[in-house]
Amino acid sequence: MKSGKLLNYALAGSIVLGGLLGFHNTGAASSFGNDVADRADNYIGTKITNFGPAYFVSYVYGKEGEKVSSNLKTLSNQGKLILDKNKLEKGDIVFFGYSASNLLGAGIYTGNDKVVIAYKPYKTIKEINLNSGDGKKYYLGAKRINSSDSKTDTKPDSSASVQAQKVINAGKDYLGTPYEYSSSRSNTKTFDCSDFVRQAFIDGVGIKLPSDSRGQASYVQDKGQIKTDWRDLKPGDIMFFMDYKGWKKSDYNGINVSKQRISHDGIYLGNGKILHTYSKDSGGVRIDDIEGTHWEYRFIFGGSAF
Repeated sequence: MKSGKLLNYALAGSIVLGGLLGFHNTGAASSFGNDVADRADNYIGTKITNFGPAYFVSYVYGKEGEKVSSNLKTLSNQGKLILDKNKLEKGDIVFFGYSASNLLGAGIYTGNDKVVIAYKPYKTIKEINLNSGDGKKYYLGAKRINSSDSKTDTKPDSSASVQAQKVINAGKDYLGTPYEYSSSRSNTKTFDCSDFVRQAFIDGVGIKLPSDSRGQASYVQDKGQIKTDWRDLKPGDIMFFMDYKGWKKSDYNGINVSKQRISHDGIYLGNGKILHTYSKDSGGVRIDDIEGTHWEYRFIFGGSAF
């Protein structure tokens, strides 16, 4: 792992530091943990394109029906801290870095001292051994996510209106649906961003929005209640974004947001989360955190379509 790729995030809790002398798994993994580990194994060798350091973990957990954060900092605050390295179980989330305040990434423990991780410099999703190489050098500790730990991410926000919640529920029915640029508006086999938003509103409340993101933005603007701070949005509002320019906040310094071209949109879920789709590599329709990610820096405005 390269120091140039360092992410300066603080890992929550008292992470145990140090080497992995004689480490072996003796814990009994849950059925859920086994399923997560098995799914993670299936992706070994997959090319890494625009993955964030915690996205792979979030994606695999999502495929098993559990929503965890795709933001490394937020992910480190979820779940139960595993203090005893001898009790790691399949499906545990293992964190790597230089120290508890300097994280590099996270992977999924798959048993037998192995972790599957999507770390960008590796180019592909890779299995590493906790007793050698990067695994031994950068291991920090682990967190365990159980169903009861992550269900809070999927609860409806209490401030969501009945109409908004219908749209949100309709959109969530499509989680995992593949992405396709300029997808057909006549079927739901694939979606691009605006096609997905449009279909969620059709299914949820029967509103037929324009077919493209800029048309949808004009539709929302005509309602006269747009917000330029995403924290002022309500669940069910549509969020509009500029082109991607980088992962860091500094990549967006000096940009006149009001003059940027809209290139993406999604549905605000409340609790700092967005429901959307944006690329084949991202896994299709998914839920992402906004705060501290490029989604926050790219946000132009949002508002209600009701």
